[in-house]
Amino acid sequence: MKANLKLECIGLNLRQQLRYFNFRAAIAGFPQERPPRFLPWVAEMRVNEQGEVYPHYIYGRRDYRLANSKGSRGVYENFILSENTLYRVGERTSWKLSREYWAAVTPNGDIYELSDEEADEWLNNMI
Repeated sequence: MKANLKLECIGLNLRQQLRYFNFRAAIAGFPQERPPRFLPWVAEMRVNEQGEVYPHYIYGRRDYRLANSKGSRGVYENFILSENTLYRVGERTSWKLSREYWAAVTPNGDIYELSDEEADEWLNNMI
């Protein structure tokens, strides 16, 4: 079963303005600074050949249908999540706050959050 995780890209217009400023600064010869992370992200937890767990960041599809005129609110990123897979999710909940959490998909297609202990147990079973 698959599920759709919809996360808001709060401040997307600011990120685009900073990217333009950094591009112009690089042309002028000023040192570049990396802008703060505004976009939500989802990492699928995978195991490599050595038995180490690593994050594989997945791409989302951006939706502007509910965006305001500036694009600072209402822009959403949609991520498709699969059943029997552990995910680490990072999202901004407001202009000043963000959070990270573990997520998985139920057989019914619902997304639920896992505690750190549940995620550790899941990761130990993956190895």
